Amino acid sequence: HLHELPFGYSYCRLIQNEAEFPIDYEFIYVNQKYAEIIGKKVEEIDGERAKYIFGAENVKKEQLNLLKRITENKNGSIVEEYAEIRGKWYKIYVFSEKKNLFL
Repeated sequence: HLHELPFGYSYCRLIQNEAEFPIDYEFIYVNQKYAEIIGKKVEEIDGERAKYIFGAENVKKEQLNLLKRITENKNGSIVEEYAEIRGKWYKIYVFSEKKNLFL
């Protein structure tokens, strides 16, 4: 019943190039609250890449490198991040149990 959680939730897949550098991530699933937070409908997000949803300029190399480290080490991290497109600060909990997949 993860879709009923009272906070935003997304399950994503890290996308890497041939040299295994992270270049983007894809939303596999988001709940309704996550969609509300970013101002879109669930159907507009599921299956799309972050660079399409947020704009390529808003998906930073540092963020992608952090996601790669988390998915490789199968651990978690708390990240505070300012989202320029929303004009807000967010505290994000990122966790991974499988390589290239994260919550």
